[in-house]
Amino acid sequence: MAVDRLRQMDLFGDGLVAVPQAIPIAPGRFALAEKVAVVLARAVKACGVSRKELVGRVTALTGKQLTLSVLDAMAAQSKSGHVPSLLQAMAIDAITGEWALLQFYADAAGAKVIFADDIVALEMGRLALAQEQLRKEVKKRSDGLKRIAGRV
Repeated sequence: MAVDRLRQMDLFGDGLVAVPQAIPIAPGRFALAEKVAVVLARAVKACGVSRKELVGRVTALTGKQLTLSVLDAMAAQSKSGHVPSLLQAMAIDAITGEWALLQFYADAAGAKVIFADDIVALEMGRLALAQEQLRKEVKKRSDGLKRIAGRV
């Protein structure tokens, strides 16, 4: 089966999965402030933590003051000059539990974020592939030895 560059075989399922593609390096490559604002706004809205509580927790986690007005500006597409710092993004992701900013960054880099349970499943899949490759190699060598011995 041919596999295109955007999709590849799912190791654990029965079909193809989307494979993220990095944004090509070019002028404007990281002009993503509006998209960051959308991702941030959705994560904040979905998390169930009030914006006021969120800014207090971000401030506590980062040691840098975050105000409600700055959070609102970060989450507004019209305020593209207000983008969270890396530490703020990490804190927001940890507080919301959405990991939306991390996922966004991974997608932009052509990567995919996987968590503990998926890591175990991924490693099991790698072991299964290695086992299958070994089985094929053993059969190939065994057949070769049989031919040499004149048994085939």
